[in-house]
Amino acid sequence: MEKSNLASILQRKKNKNLTLAHRQLWGMIDLVYKDFYDKESKIYDAGNVIREEFSIIKHVYKTRHVVNYTEIKALLNNKHLSHVGWVIKNLEKKGLVTTVKHWSDQRSRDVMLTKKGIRTYERISSTHNKVMGALFSQIPKEQREQTTRLLIHIHNRMAKKPIANFIDSDYIQ
Repeated sequence: MEKSNLASILQRKKNKNLTLAHRQLWGMIDLVYKDFYDKESKIYDAGNVIREEFSIIKHVYKTRHVVNYTEIKALLNNKHLSHVGWVIKNLEKKGLVTTVKHWSDQRSRDVMLTKKGIRTYERISSTHNKVMGALFSQIPKEQREQTTRLLIHIHNRMAKKPIANFIDSDYIQ
């Protein structure tokens, strides 16, 4: 058997499970993701923050207390601590957070929202809820639930930390 023929057979076997329907599903997920990403980016831009900055602001707001750099690092999917420091310094320059040395570990820093940070979170969150609510309000409940189940199934097949119960998960805003 020729080498190119063998490669062709191996490639077909490799792609056996990736049918046209699977590629179409993946294409639609990718398209919808990009649409949501673009729409959300416009909301964040209007609030003069980037996505990672808003993630930090939201986390500190939701926990209603001082948050340590290490916790924020985990929130940002374990990006390097210097990256977390860069994002937090940008938030400080914008007057949205303040940082202080941790009370028991002087090497560590804690992050707190300023009044401006609280107002920024509430404004962006309100706009986000209105825009996304308008998008989803037209989708019947049964279709939303079916889509959620499908996305959880896809996520659980890929994730290190599967979602057991979406309603109780950290993904709920």
